[in-house]
Amino acid sequence: MALLGEMHFQPAGPDAFFNLPRSGGVSFCSQEPWITNQTIRDNILFGSPYEEERYKKVLHQCALETDLEMFEAGDQTEVGEKGLTLSGGQKARVSLARAIYSHSQIILLDDVLSALDVHTSSFVVEKCFKGELVQNRTILLVTHNVAMVSPVAKYVVAVGLDGRISSKGTLEQALATDAKLREELNKEKEIIEKGAEVVDAPVVETKKEEKSTQGKLIVAEEVALGRVSWSALKMYLSSLGGFTFWVCFVSGFLLADIMSVIQTFWLGYWASQYEHHPSNEINVLYYLMVYGGLLFIGMIVYSSAFTVYLFGSLSASRKIHDRLVSAILGTTFRWLDTTPVGRIISRFTLDIRAVDGPISGMLADFAELTITMLVKLAAVIYMTPVFAIPGLIVGGLGSWLGNIYIKAQLSVKREMTNARSPVFSHFNAAIAGLSSIRAYDAQEMFRQLSLEKINKYTRCSRTYYNLN
Repeated sequence: MALLGEMHFQPAGPDAFFNLPRSGGVSFCSQEPWITNQTIRDNILFGSPYEEERYKKVLHQCALETDLEMFEAGDQTEVGEKGLTLSGGQKARVSLARAIYSHSQIILLDDVLSALDVHTSSFVVEKCFKGELVQNRTILLVTHNVAMVSPVAKYVVAVGLDGRISSKGTLEQALATDAKLREELNKEKEIIEKGAEVVDAPVVETKKEEKSTQGKLIVAEEVALGRVSWSALKMYLSSLGGFTFWVCFVSGFLLADIMSVIQTFWLGYWASQYEHHPSNEINVLYYLMVYGGLLFIGMIVYSSAFTVYLFGSLSASRKIHDRLVSAILGTTFRWLDTTPVGRIISRFTLDIRAVDGPISGMLADFAELTITMLVKLAAVIYMTPVFAIPGLIVGGLGSWLGNIYIKAQLSVKREMTNARSPVFSHFNAAIAGLSSIRAYDAQEMFRQLSLEKINKYTRCSRTYYNLN
């Protein structure tokens, strides 16, 4: 990390310095391999052009050929987020293959052999670290297995537990001055010898079948078609409350609108008194108190109904969130493998936010406006029955236009939701592999990928907001 510039440098003396030439490029393989949610081939290429001969050599030298034969789609197999479908050793070798495939002059390997068994480690050291692909390249290898890499080590730096250098130089020079290193080397040689005595099980030749090109692991996010399903509406409406809630809510809004109509009628009745009686005979205080009483009753009824709905919406948000948590925590590991984390984050953040805010607010507005419109329409028809005909015409026209709007708006809304999850997933992957991205100087590539995903989401969201 210090050589990569990922740590703050505090000079211990006037001559202290560090330097890692980057003009020829740097490759980095971390102790915990960083694998992106792509195919195995894309993880190895990492934006580099595909060279078939070099690629096949990398697969052989990193002992990946046998592993790829086990996958139905070979190197076109998606590995999932953080390489979920790969073992620790496979992830380490894919990360090593990425470093070897690149044309960088400096390769940093952080304990890459720790996740490999003795046979695989010996194969990688013999074929990869001695291979032609690392000729004229500098490899800085951090490892505890000195005996394994001793045949290829040209310079050794031993670091003690206190973080200070205990010995350095060629392997012979380091062993001559460091007794602890000699002891560790002898123990490791015994372990390697014991591991070499283990006889591998015979390989049974099987008929190779044609590999599938469909190695997708991540399932595409489902997009519903048509209107919002009744099951989704029923889930939300039932979460608001039971029979008592709906009686109090609907009757409260209905009574508040009826009081509004009565207030208008009372003002008309008050004004008509001036046509039949002198103004000095009209008891203004009486009419004013009645009107004020109607306003007060309407305000109390409306406030009570809205309070009932407010508590109901809070209950619905809590119940839906609890169901979502239970569904995620109770799901299968396979579902977690095939579902990106960004998609789950999107459900818990923006979707729950929509349930907490816009959905409950829009439902309240819809209920209030519908009840108000019906009550006022009924009052107008009662006073002027002929108005029923234009009322029906306007209602039918509004319903037709509403259906057209819903068809366009729902499709764009669903596309916007689907385009949002990849933005989160890509950002999480970039943060997790920030040191590797900087080491490979791949910031611009990831920035462009991020901008592509953001642009796709922005196009959908701008269209959605324009439709509204």
